[in-house]
Amino acid sequence: MGCNTGNFSKAALDAGAKYAIGFDFDPLALDRAFSRAQKEQLNLLALFLDVANPTSNQGWAESERKGLAARANADAVLALALVHHLAIARNIPLPQVVDWLVSLAPNGVVEFVPKGDAMVQELLRLREDIFDDYAEGTFIDILERQATIVETEQVSKSGRMLIRYERH
Repeated sequence: MGCNTGNFSKAALDAGAKYAIGFDFDPLALDRAFSRAQKEQLNLLALFLDVANPTSNQGWAESERKGLAARANADAVLALALVHHLAIARNIPLPQVVDWLVSLAPNGVVEFVPKGDAMVQELLRLREDIFDDYAEGTFIDILERQATIVETEQVSKSGRMLIRYERH
């Protein structure tokens, strides 16, 4: 989720993943990921997706074309630099963001970007900070209700954390 130009999709493939589907909202990033996949012969499919407004079931009786939730059958999800965009930029409550990510696959790595990070500060620059529950501890508590945290690692001076989990 949020595959950008495919760097982490490539890393997953290099580490043994057989196939990667990378979703992003940025058409330019997707073009770059697609071109990279072709050039490097990566088993990567780069697709446009607004995760805050995914395609729903469509067609007669909503049964002809299934939406993302009905088609999702991933072994793992990699969600880097995504949570803050959903929780802060799109006003999706943090528990719902976590529930959705964990529902996508039994295993995953998610990045939590704290409020002190420059990107989150940029998202908050022109709006009131109404996100009292947006904090690492809260995120971890929500995640632990439905998953076991296998490993965590701080990856930046601003406190960005990678959290690997397995769904209960």
